[in-house]
Amino acid sequence: MNAERFMEARIRAISESGEKDGFGRLAEKTLHKTLKYYVEPDESFHEIKFLGSIADIKNESGIYEIQTRAAYKLRAKILKYMAECHVCLVLPLAAKKTVSWVDRESGEISPPRKSPKSEGVYDALFEMSTYYDILDDPAFSVRLIYLDTTEYRHRGKGGSAYGSRRIERMANSILDECDINEKESLIPLISDIPKTEFTAKEFSKITKRSGRRQFYIMKLLENLHLIERVGKRGNAFVYKRCF
Repeated sequence: MNAERFMEARIRAISESGEKDGFGRLAEKTLHKTLKYYVEPDESFHEIKFLGSIADIKNESGIYEIQTRAAYKLRAKILKYMAECHVCLVLPLAAKKTVSWVDRESGEISPPRKSPKSEGVYDALFEMSTYYDILDDPAFSVRLIYLDTTEYRHRGKGGSAYGSRRIERMANSILDECDINEKESLIPLISDIPKTEFTAKEFSKITKRSGRRQFYIMKLLENLHLIERVGKRGNAFVYKRCF
């Protein structure tokens, strides 16, 4: 982690975005641009045509693809690149988050308020769930970047937070980062999984994730043989960790 370089990247990204016409109109969101400058400050390595696609970054270390959500959409592109060079999937995580509301008519921005929601390793596992079969491939790695962010949103109908829409997300500072080069790299990050047997419901209480997100997190851990199903307790399947 290099906090000074990150702040320099943030200033560059905001400066460039400030030349555009307001929130939500940017061809490239400020967070994505900040991370590109952080990972590779030399923009001559940005947006490089390679094998019929455009890589976010291609330098002497390989290719970096930065994805703020829906990482599964990059799978085909990443597999294509891996045949020729190393690929690192960069996943930003809003470990701390504040929210500001932007008035649709006046453009006035409310003071930021702390959000009870935050992102962590289990959100990263959800994004990584379609990459379970290549996590041990030496041509692939994942970089998690933990951030303090501010999210700018438009309210929903009647000024309600329900149905609101995110129009921009900006990084205030970098908090931590780590590289995942193989499945063993995950073990220190998921040490809160109990050594005793647990159900999906009990797992949900640990991760504070549920529904579809929890399903894909557990499926990834099963595919990586970090947890396994060992039986049933009533109607619930029972799991145990394998590390």
